[in-house]
Amino acid sequence: MIVLVSGKGKYFANKEQYDRIETEGKALFQLLKEKKDVEFSKNLKALHEYIVGECRQVEVFRNAELIVPPVTCDPARLREVMGI
Repeated sequence: MIVLVSGKGKYFANKEQYDRIETEGKALFQLLKEKKDVEFSKNLKALHEYIVGECRQVEVFRNAELIVPPVTCDPARLREVMGI
């Protein structure tokens, strides 16, 4: 599976890695809903580090199944964009 890490490019994640990314993404969404912005930002940074460190970067022309927002995104703005 291909994951777009906003600001860092696209990465190939095997099934195990993708499952972890998806699980952590759902946890991030829950943190957004609960307005736990500090924890959200910390966990988003950790997710970026995991993907960049463990997955293989691929060419940008590949379609992505999952998009991870940039580390610098404002959680309040993200909630607004996502309609939370």
